[in-house]
Amino acid sequence: MRLLIGVLLVAASVQAEELRITSWNLESGGESSTITLAEQISQLPQSDIWTFQEVRNRQWADEIMWGIQLNGGDYDYQLSRGGREERLMIVYNRARLDLLDKKEMRNLNDGGHRDPLAATMIIKATGQKFYLL
Repeated sequence: MRLLIGVLLVAASVQAEELRITSWNLESGGESSTITLAEQISQLPQSDIWTFQEVRNRQWADEIMWGIQLNGGDYDYQLSRGGREERLMIVYNRARLDLLDKKEMRNLNDGGHRDPLAATMIIKATGQKFYLL
């Protein structure tokens, strides 16, 4: 299981807005329990954006969301359609961010079964638009 926590500074014309981003490869091919994963997620610091790799299905996504929401906040998610049992998931804080668009980047996948998931987002406080891939 790989976990990456980072901070993204998005600069607007005069002010900068800090976003906390957590990325986690769940390695669904293993014997991971979604209840265990949700409990582990609930112990991590809150993030504005969470990205997950190898999400098995929508049930897994819903249980991951349960873990994130144990700490409070208003979150929503996007789950890729492709990838069989290795889907991609983007979770974002709706109080701070708006999702403008999301798509699976089929032109970037050279024959694999999981296309990158991209999102266009905007920071509500500044109006700054950014892309997440």
